[in-house]
Amino acid sequence: MDFRRAILFFFLLQSRESTVRRAASNSGRVHNLESAISEAEEERKRFEYFNRFSRLLIATKFENIKESMIRVETVPTVIIEPPNPGDKAILYIHGGAFMMGLSNGCLSFASRIATSTHAKVFCPDYRLAPEHPFPAALEDVFSVYKSMLQAGYDPKKITIMGESAGGNLTLALLLLLKQENYPQPGAAIPISAGTDFRFKSESIKTRSRMDPWISPSAIPRMVFSYVRDASVENPFLSPILGNLHGLPPLLILVGGKEVVHDDSINFARKAIASGVDVTLDVQKEMIHAYHIFYDVFDESKMALGKIALFIKMKT
Repeated sequence: MDFRRAILFFFLLQSRESTVRRAASNSGRVHNLESAISEAEEERKRFEYFNRFSRLLIATKFENIKESMIRVETVPTVIIEPPNPGDKAILYIHGGAFMMGLSNGCLSFASRIATSTHAKVFCPDYRLAPEHPFPAALEDVFSVYKSMLQAGYDPKKITIMGESAGGNLTLALLLLLKQENYPQPGAAIPISAGTDFRFKSESIKTRSRMDPWISPSAIPRMVFSYVRDASVENPFLSPILGNLHGLPPLLILVGGKEVVHDDSINFARKAIASGVDVTLDVQKEMIHAYHIFYDVFDESKMALGKIALFIKMKT
């Protein structure tokens, strides 16, 4: 294991143990908004520390990349523009358990995607739970997609993608577009996506000690913070429960050591059975949202190549 990988795993494991200890100390307590906000603030402090720390592991500055901020209605949105952009566009939805904002890792990867595909990338900084529970984040990314259409982008040239919570929102957005009779994008790429908020899959148990990023003990808090009073059987929360007919081509990426590993596998199976063009890519030794650590894992570099090729082929 090289130096960068060792540092990353050390930080993630320390962070995970902190989450486990906090979950144990809160065991048996009734979840309420005040405690959820307090816990989210603590998580955000650790997130900001990790955001600063990540600069040691990944490149965050790229030559010839133009980065700007706009507002789409009330949604702050970072636009990443490569030199000589073509007619393709990407809606990149960041992860972070629905509670964390845009990270250096996500923006760094978005810059690499923009460079590799010559596409302009839109990164919405959507509203966060627990202050803004479901469906706030979904409404925000829907607003940004609609603004892309209004700006003249051909939907067939648009890719929607995201990791973790952003992977969930990617799939939920596809179902919402279908319900609201908006055109589907040319392609979608959910990465390390949670697809079932019932959290009954086997990998939550079998991979609970393999995943240095996510602890199953944190799941109840996340469910309360984001789901609140909604039903976990709502397809916009659990996309695997939706009607998947008519979805665009999907590239589904997941690591073999993730607690949400089975969410991707099960979704892929249902999508294929529904007639969707699905490419499933499982990296056996990889962790949750591994793609953002381009400078740490060789598999992240391969993921970038696969994503770029998929976008070029499908849009």
